[in-house]
Amino acid sequence: AAFGGVPPEAARSHRRMLGALFLWCLVPLPFVYILMPAFWFTAALVGLWRLVQAEKVWKPGAWIQNGIGLVVLAAAIAAGGLAVGPLRPLGHLLVLLTAARVAMVDDLRDVRRALPAVFLVWVVSVVSSFHVTLLLYFVASIGVWWFVGMRVLLDGLSEDVGDDLGRPRLRHVVAATLVSLILAVPLFVLLPRLGSPVLAGPSFGRSSGFSTSVHLSRRGSIQESSEQALSLRSTDGRELESLWARVRATGFHMVMPGSWTYIKTGLEAVERDGNGRIWLDPEVRSLDGARAIEIRQWVRQRFLFLPEGTVAVEFPGPLFRDPAGGLRVPRGRPLPTSFLVWARDEPLPGGRPPEARDTYLPRRNPAIADYARSVVGGRRGLAAAARIESHLRTEFEYSLEDGGRPGRDPVAWFLFERRSGHCEYFAGAMVEMLRHVDVPARLVSGYSGGYLSADGDELIVREANAHTWVEVWGGDDRGWQTFDPTPAVGVGAIQPMEAFAKLLTWLANVEVFFDRSIL
Repeated sequence: AAFGGVPPEAARSHRRMLGALFLWCLVPLPFVYILMPAFWFTAALVGLWRLVQAEKVWKPGAWIQNGIGLVVLAAAIAAGGLAVGPLRPLGHLLVLLTAARVAMVDDLRDVRRALPAVFLVWVVSVVSSFHVTLLLYFVASIGVWWFVGMRVLLDGLSEDVGDDLGRPRLRHVVAATLVSLILAVPLFVLLPRLGSPVLAGPSFGRSSGFSTSVHLSRRGSIQESSEQALSLRSTDGRELESLWARVRATGFHMVMPGSWTYIKTGLEAVERDGNGRIWLDPEVRSLDGARAIEIRQWVRQRFLFLPEGTVAVEFPGPLFRDPAGGLRVPRGRPLPTSFLVWARDEPLPGGRPPEARDTYLPRRNPAIADYARSVVGGRRGLAAAARIESHLRTEFEYSLEDGGRPGRDPVAWFLFERRSGHCEYFAGAMVEMLRHVDVPARLVSGYSGGYLSADGDELIVREANAHTWVEVWGGDDRGWQTFDPTPAVGVGAIQPMEAFAKLLTWLANVEVFFDRSIL
């Protein structure tokens, strides 16, 4: 039959195809932080409208189009502008202007003009993250783009030659996809080494996990990570003690208001006995009442993570002990996958006496000092610590949400304005309050809680279990005592390892393998 031109339903099909393609390109954006939700959500509504209302054509005049451009520009400026880096506002502009172009598409010619902008949106979505799940999206996207490209090319040729050339064939799309994947391998090798995410820049969100520094002035909501950090397994097959669910790295010292980091000086090479064991307390060299635990660290860190009650450690390699009692691996040395510790079912007193850094304050805040004195009510030492711990637990709320700008003194902002926050705020506030009443205290970081196996002999600790607490000096007879001012809802607890938790752990391990062994 003679080709009778482009039928009316072809234009609707093109508009519908572009709406679906735009929605597909937006899929990763809700899961990364390059765009704020209001922008990708608005763009998604436009793509959805174009998909389900393909018969409608919107052709605004030049004045309206210019007005839309001004609104888009104002929205990008209102969302922070260049204050969060140049690439975020450019991403906001790109997505909204592309949404406007998609909304105004009429015929195949308009589709051709809109495709480069839609393609840029897809590129931004792809390079904003290197999560393992992006591989599936990337592979599918290549097939989608080849299909759309062939479809647009064939429909255009059909108009030119006056005959319907049909639709793209599946085998051509598959072949083109495979070739593209082969060509893309160098990009997947190169781009992660340029930094991830490439385009997102400073973000308003971050994932939970152990860090060697604490900055209370840092903004952003915290997303709980399912990545596996370490595991504890009893070598005798008996159930693990609940005490061992708190795993310590080291104590931090204050460098400025609201900022803490680990102690980098005063390291000592550890000594081993004839069996190759390292004793944490020189006065305690007996394994009576202690049980062996195998610890496997999945995260490469500078420290060994030791459960409370640890007496001795067996580690194949050099170690250094810092003044806060942390065991540190030499820089540049790969961490063994596992090591052994011997731990008792009760905390062990001891540790070095407090130093000047354990009472140091970069500057005293009279308001915090007065507040601390009113809370402790004349109590001293461990009694004062117990009172502050109880006060913070009951009078303040736990939250992982972004609370605004902490200002120059984040602890004062937490105590007097925000009155809610995550564990770092609670621990940091307790340490500062104690130091304002001259009680030696330090901030301690590690993990708390995890998923316990059905037999109770293995504990899986995730990055979501990262936690910060407080140690207070109780005198030569009691040493450093543990206090945790964070409300119970914010302290990682021991949970049964159910099927869903196993799936999360497996997926997280796949992600770790992808990040460390492939990227």
